[in-house]
Amino acid sequence: MPSLRERIARHYRETYGCDRRCRADRRHHRLIGAFILGFLAMFEPGDRVAVTVPGYPPYRHILTALGCEPVLIETSSETRHALTGEALLAAHRRTPLKGRAGRQPGQSHGYDDVARGARRA
Repeated sequence: MPSLRERIARHYRETYGCDRRCRADRRHHRLIGAFILGFLAMFEPGDRVAVTVPGYPPYRHILTALGCEPVLIETSSETRHALTGEALLAAHRRTPLKGRAGRQPGQSHGYDDVARGARRA
């Protein structure tokens, strides 16, 4: 598995320009069930849900399997790959969204920034 983790880290560096540390984090596979239960509680089939890119790919796949439409919102190194209120508002103006943004594992968002953007909507 170390070679797979290294390859994933290289993909993140080459594709998104962000440094994703390789670590033996075995908690993720146990959390999938919790994500599914959480998504079932928060969303209904047909909901459009904001998901950041780069981000945790299973969010998109789980949402799709539950009948939701993931709306991919690109992030950049200028915002430390965090969702901004402006990006969320722009996506919401194109087509109304329901939900919350995904986040890069280990990345905390500036929720004040996202809330300011949402208040403008």
